[in-house]
Order: sequence, then C-alpha cells, then structure tokens
Amino acid sequence: MPNSTLRFALLGYPVEHSLSPALFSYFAQQAHRPISYRLLSREIPKEAGEATLRSTLQWAFETLHLDALNITSPYKLRVGALCIPGPKHPARLATGAVNLVWQHSGVLYGTNTDIVGAEYLIERTNVRAYQLPVLVLGAGGAAEPVLQALCNQKIERICCNRTNEKAQKLADEYPASFLAYEDLPNFREPIVLFSVLPHNVPLPPVRPEIIQAAVDVAYVTSPLRELARSQGIPYVSGYGWLFAQAVANYRIISGDATTPLPYCDLVQG
Repeated sequence: MPNSTLRFALLGYPVEHSLSPALFSYFAQQAHRPISYRLLSREIPKEAGEATLRSTLQWAFETLHLDALNITSPYKLRVGALCIPGPKHPARLATGAVNLVWQHSGVLYGTNTDIVGAEYLIERTNVRAYQLPVLVLGAGGAAEPVLQALCNQKIERICCNRTNEKAQKLADEYPASFLAYEDLPNFREPIVLFSVLPHNVPLPPVRPEIIQAAVDVAYVTSPLRELARSQGIPYVSGYGWLFAQAVANYRIISGDATTPLPYCDLVQG
C-alpha cells in the first residue's frame, strides 16, 4: 500500500553517529509517508566467516521486516559479494561494493548510490570550472566512487595515499596519475583537493598554497576543514554526498520519483 510504513536500517560498525535516521525522517515529512529507520551497529570480524554476515542480513530482513538495508563501513565489499545487481538498479563499482541492499524471494540484491553523492559534491564545488586536476587523497571505500565520477566527467585525477600500493591500484583501475606519498610534501602544482580520509585521520603533508578548493568526504569537523578555514580555501563538506545518496536510496526503494526533496542541511558550522 502506498502509505504503508517503509522500514530501513543501517548496518555498519560503528554507526551511532549516523545522520541517516534524521534524513529519512525528513523524507517522511516531505512525502507524507511513515518511515522507520534503525541503526544496527554490529562488529562482524572477517574471521567469523561470510556465513555469519549472511545470517545477520537474513535476521535483519526477516525479524525487522525491512524493505531495505543501507550498508556502510566496513561491510560494503563483504556484503556486495553476497548480492547480485538489482535488475532496475544494476550500478556496481569495480570492486563490487554496495551501500543499498534489498531482498526478494530470498535473493539479495545490491546497488551503490555513493557515486550519486560523489557527483553531487563535484557539482556543488564546481570542480570543472577550476580546470585543474583533482588530487584524491586516501584509498578507502569512498575513493572509488569519487574516481568513477571524475572519470565519467573526464576530469583529470591524481591518486595519493599513505600506502602507495593502494593508490597505484586505484590509479590503474580508474586511469589516473599516481603520486607517491613521499613526494606529496614537494608537490607544487595547483590542484583541487578531494579528501576521502576519515574525519579523525590527520591530514597528510600537502602544501596549503597549492589547494585552490577543498572537498571533503567527512561531514563533521576534520583536519581538512580546519586547514581550509585557517587558509581561506573554498571548502565543501561531505554532507551533500550523504544527502544525495540518501535521496537516491529512498527513491529506489519507495518508487517515489516525484516528491520534491529540497536540500536540507542537518549539519551546522
């Protein structure tokens, strides 16, 4: 029924800080449709085996009667390995990571809307107008959708990470230049900096004077935000990513493609 409660949850570890419940409450208000959203903070070590992860997913869907399950760190890749692409929403990143899963007739379907979030931040920052390469700093799960979005828009990109091997692998998968971490302090070319580092990780030794604009996957206070503020560098936080991918997730599961969902900033400062 159109007005039946939509039931979502977020699986990750940890997830207590998540803004997703507030975002989906906002969607419910706009669409005049009840939505429940639960946070499932579960530590499932790799050594526990994928059977344990699969049983957790089954428990979530069957016991909580979920319509969909959002997936966040550190499970996007592991859950992706248990899913097949959705027939109407087959988007998958090269690694197979997913952030949205649903179940039908016992089959798990997954897709990834993180690229929607990455594209939104690139647009919001007006990256193309700078006509500069984008230095993607970090090689975690958020790096892949950023590189895919930049690749799709034919924006020059550079990969750099504390572990050179990870950055080189990304540079090979999403044709990009590679910058060795030890060369970062001496790199002097103007760039747009896109950090995909967690908010609590110190910023690597990049020269502030080369950063013409800064984009951050973090939506809370981070070392990049503090640097940008102190140096007067144009800065965009990762909240837009969070919002854009949440909208996409809501529309996929609800089938509601028409309700206006104007940008709602739940992050202050």
